[in-house]
Amino acid sequence: MRFGASLVESVNNITNTIIKEFSKQVKKVFNIAQPKIEKDLRTKLAAAIRAQPEYSSLKGGELRYNFGIADSSIIDNIVDRFVNSITVATNIVNTSSTTIDAELVFSIVAADDLDEILSSADASIITEKGESLPWLNWLLIRGNDPIILTHKILIKPSPYSRTGQAIMIPSKAGTWRVPPRYIGTLDNNWITRAISSIAPEINNILSKHIKT
Repeated sequence: MRFGASLVESVNNITNTIIKEFSKQVKKVFNIAQPKIEKDLRTKLAAAIRAQPEYSSLKGGELRYNFGIADSSIIDNIVDRFVNSITVATNIVNTSSTTIDAELVFSIVAADDLDEILSSADASIITEKGESLPWLNWLLIRGNDPIILTHKILIKPSPYSRTGQAIMIPSKAGTWRVPPRYIGTLDNNWITRAISSIAPEINNILSKHIKT
């Protein structure tokens, strides 16, 4: 007794079906990995931002006194805003009869995120006179620019200070700017330095959650 078989579908149709199924599996792997990668990246960035000298200085040191930050909890609010700006997305770019090209796209502090953070209430101090002092903008972007031309900072305990430790006093000869060791520009500041410090760990995070 003999049996015969024939292909009802063409080879191309079968190949396309296989590719579609593989694409589904790739998407499934990426979708499972996506929130885990995002969580790890956020944890790493939060730790990196807090490890920078600016953080401790803002919480209770030279920068806090210079900026007149009475409530240092706003610093952690700012850190959270930067950390939560991290997003991770997956995308199947291209499929062929032999390959599936997929990409994992992640964004850390996009331009729109930075604008939103800089305009947030925590990024500015409101003085007793109702003036807004955009301390985060000064720290991250203004570099070594003179910012206040008619006053200088005097570090000493004072009941007139928002922090109790420093006051601005008039000065014809002096100006005030961000302390040199903490100055930042758009491309090189507290946050960009923290991001750069975790860059070598990104591949490890990806390998940890995307199994091939």
